[in-house]
Amino acid sequence: MSEKTDNESVNMPNIPTWPTKLSEETGKSIGCAYREAERFCYQHAGLAHILIGVMDAEDKRTKSLFEKLGIDAKKFTKDIEGKIRQHYKEQEIPPKFQISEALVAAFEAAERYSGLLGSQKIMPEHLVYAVSEVLEGKKIALKPEETDACGILKAYNLSSNRINDTITAQ
Repeated sequence: MSEKTDNESVNMPNIPTWPTKLSEETGKSIGCAYREAERFCYQHAGLAHILIGVMDAEDKRTKSLFEKLGIDAKKFTKDIEGKIRQHYKEQEIPPKFQISEALVAAFEAAERYSGLLGSQKIMPEHLVYAVSEVLEGKKIALKPEETDACGILKAYNLSSNRINDTITAQ
C-alpha cells in the first residue's frame, strides 16, 4: 500500500467541478489513488487506482460497507494491487498526468448516485458503487488494469445492485 500523507494537496486533472462536491474522505481517497498511480509510473489514474485509494484512505463508512458485504478489505486491496503491478512499466510520468475516461465516468456516476441518496458530498462508498456501475456498463474503452479490476469485482460479487442495497441499508 502507498504511504498516506493526508495534508498533501492533490491536483485533480480533468475534474473541473467535482472537488467542491467531494467529502474530505473522498479527497483523501483520490490523493491515495494518484500516489498509487504515480508509484507505478502510470500516465493516468484509473478505476483500479481509485479502488486502492478508497481502501488506503481507511474511511470508516467504506470499511463498514466491506464488512457488511463480508469482504476482507485487506485481501481485496492486495488483489487489486497485484493486478496494477502486472501492468507496471518503468517510465517517467508525463507532465500531463491524466485520469482515464472510465474514471471520469465513475466520478459522474458517483455524483448522480450521491444526489439520488440525498447526499451533498460524494463519499468514498459512492465511488465504489460508481466504479462497479461503470464496469458493468462496459460502454467505455477500459485500460488493461481496469479490465482486471472488473474481474476482481466479479470475483468478490461486488455488483452495483449489491453495493447499493448495502449502502442504503446502513
